Amino acid sequence: MNEQPWMFLYSRKGSENWTIMFDALMEGNQAWAHRAPILILCMAKKNFDYKNRPNRHYAHDLGQAVANLSLQATELGLNLHQMGGYHADQLEVAFKVPENWESFSVIALGYPDKADTLEEPFLSRELAPRQRKPTSEFVRTEAW
Repeated sequence: MNEQPWMFLYSRKGSENWTIMFDALMEGNQAWAHRAPILILCMAKKNFDYKNRPNRHYAHDLGQAVANLSLQATELGLNLHQMGGYHADQLEVAFKVPENWESFSVIALGYPDKADTLEEPFLSRELAPRQRKPTSEFVRTEAW
């Protein structure tokens, strides 16, 4: 239906909106996100405009938009980190998010910094080898 049911509310460091978003982050995210020049609140619309019917794919649609945003950011030499650790209700009230919309995450966006600027436990996490689940755990050719 080409409704594009996502919305990105971004704010630049030093602005009132950036401070509102930063203050809504959980303490563990505030410990490193204070360096981000841009914070973005990611939201999706629950119902279609057409006949106000529920869109059961609204979270998926937002996820696809964020994935594409991630790819474009990487192409431009930027890094982003998506955070679920924030007080959604606080931001939805502060930014007057309509009832038909739901926030899902906050993104910290900026140019990558050197790992040694991080404090523990973030430094160890950043330097640790990356491990992914084997595809056999999430790809199947038959029924569950």
